[in-house]
Order: sequence, then C-alpha cells, then structure tokens
Amino acid sequence: MTTVTFIRDGRLPKIDGNGDAGALVKVVYPEPGLVFEGNLIGTPEFQHNEYWVFLTAGARFFIIKVPNSKPINISFADYNLRRAQAKTTYVLRLQEGRQASAKQPSNMSGSQYALEKLKEGNLWYFQKEYEKAIDCYKIAAQEDNADAQYNLGLIYQEGEGVDQDYEEAISWYREAAEQGHRDAQCNLAYCYSQRRKDEDKAAYWYRKAAEQGDAMAQYNLGRSYYNGWGVTQDYTEAAMWMQKAAEQGHSGAQQLLAELYEKGEGVGKDLEKALMWYRKAAEQGNEYAKEKVETWPNW
Repeated sequence: MTTVTFIRDGRLPKIDGNGDAGALVKVVYPEPGLVFEGNLIGTPEFQHNEYWVFLTAGARFFIIKVPNSKPINISFADYNLRRAQAKTTYVLRLQEGRQASAKQPSNMSGSQYALEKLKEGNLWYFQKEYEKAIDCYKIAAQEDNADAQYNLGLIYQEGEGVDQDYEEAISWYREAAEQGHRDAQCNLAYCYSQRRKDEDKAAYWYRKAAEQGDAMAQYNLGRSYYNGWGVTQDYTEAAMWMQKAAEQGHSGAQQLLAELYEKGEGVGKDLEKALMWYRKAAEQGNEYAKEKVETWPNW
C-alpha cells in the first residue's frame, strides 16, 4: 500500500552531473535493506525510519526492491504527477507488514500496463534516451513481459546507456528465454558459448530457438553437432540443421551444407548439390563460396 504527498520545502536538493537541481523522495519505511533503481543522484540515504532518494529532475519512474517481496514500480503519473520536479520534496509512505505495490491505472490489467511501458520504452530507446528506456523496460519486465526482458538483455549486452555487462544480459535473456522468446533463446545461447564458454547450455538454448525456426540458431546448432560442442558429434544431425537454416537463406549454413555434400559427411556425397548451395551462398556475397564456384571443376 503506498501513499504519496509532495512538499515544496524550498531547500535545494542534490545536484546532478550536469549541475542541475534534482528532486528528493522521502520513502517512509522503518526497516533498512530497500534497494532503489532509476535515474538516481548519488546513493540513497537511510535515516530516522526513512530513505532519502534523490532523483534527476524530470524522472518519471523509479523502482523499489523490498527484501522477500516483488519489486515496486513507482510511476509519478499514477499519482497525478507528470514527473519529478526540481527543488521539490516528495513523501512516499510504504505500509509496514504487508507487501507494497505500485498503483497502476484501474482500467488496465498487468499485461496491458506492461505493454504500454514496453511501447514507451521503445520510443525512448529510438530517441537514444537509454536510461528512460531502461526504466520503462524494467517496469514491463517485472510484469513478465518477455519482449521487455529481451530488450534489457540487448541493452546490457551492447552497453547502450549502461556499462556493458554480459552477466546482467544473461540474466534478462534467461527470463525471456524461459517464456519461450526465440530471439532471447538464441542470444542467451551465444552468451553462454562466447562469454561463459559453456557449450552444453549453449547447445541447449540453440536447440530451443532452432525448434522454433530461428535460422541463426539452426546454423549454430548444426555447427555444434559438426564439432561436438556441447553435444555428441553427429554429422547427420549437423546436416539436418544446416539444411533447415540454408533453406531460410542463411549464407553461412548454405556454405557449410555445400561442404557436407562435397565431402559426403552426414549426407550422401553429391557434387551437384554442393555446387548449388555454394552458388546460393555466393549470391549473398559469401567470399569463400564465390571462390569455390569460380574454381569448381568443369567435368
């Protein structure tokens, strides 16, 4: 249960990195251990049964993480406040003894609210306002929106508006992947393979995405079977997954499938099919395939 009041007390809150005055939110809660996320200035201070949380002026949201409870999403709009104003102190009271929850519009379900935050996050993202996008995505992600979880994984993997953090990316990708998000499954597999060097888990998640028709995952699962990475080496399985990816136009899979036909690994040796797949890969600019086509024996 939350209540919010605001007081214009005339004192100057903390200054952000641009020299602008921020806003102060006093979160009344008697126990230490709360964690805050959002557009914070400095580290929140706990004193006299309340937390002093300084936000940049214009902040629309912040998140409170309560021990052993679901995180609370605080949106100023839910309290008829458009955004945090500079040189303003807000007071937010959390009721002790029960899990607090942020208010969302009464005419919206949790999934609808998450979708709105996802859309808002996308708008901020395309404007390169990454911090604001992250705030929105986290609100949606905590309502189990898989697209928002996936987007957070991408942001942390690429280091857009945050320090690049593969462990954080893996955490968000896993949340989405476990809900069946195909792209998250493929990216999670990549992170396991390239960052953690865990080929078993990489193969597991590549398979999940491959079974949903993801060409990149099919290609990488085929490579896993060809090389015995995280699975028992099996040229027949490798050829099967390469075929699936190649038929979707993946040039790397087309090249490797051509090699399998040329060598007769996992499939019957067939030079006509080998040349056909080399040509398809070459048409997409694959340099190795171009060279193979140009030097192919004219029997």
